[in-house]
Amino acid sequence: MNLVQMIGNLARAVEIKQYGTEEDKVYGRTLIALSRHGKREGTDYVRIVLWGRMALNAARYLGKGSRVGIVGHFDSEFYERKNGGGSGRDTEVVVDQIEYLSPPPRPAEAKDAKR
Repeated sequence: MNLVQMIGNLARAVEIKQYGTEEDKVYGRTLIALSRHGKREGTDYVRIVLWGRMALNAARYLGKGSRVGIVGHFDSEFYERKNGGGSGRDTEVVVDQIEYLSPPPRPAEAKDAKR
């Protein structure tokens, strides 16, 4: 079974990319920071990808530091570098569901107006 569940904070804003010529053909990529506890405390960073409207909404309502819960699955892709530079496997989590666990970041104008 290929099922991933994580709760963490976005390490950067969602970057939207378009594929194809239609406006709704979009995906977003970012990193989720996960706290590691126990003997080897620290932070792990996992690449995540979101598709379509989920990606657009995440880019609009989430920012760096936003806390999210995600459910998804691993997706790996094999690659070879040009000029004999070796090969490897690129793995990311494709998000099937996302839950926003912190309030959306406020626009800069709203922050300045309250001061």
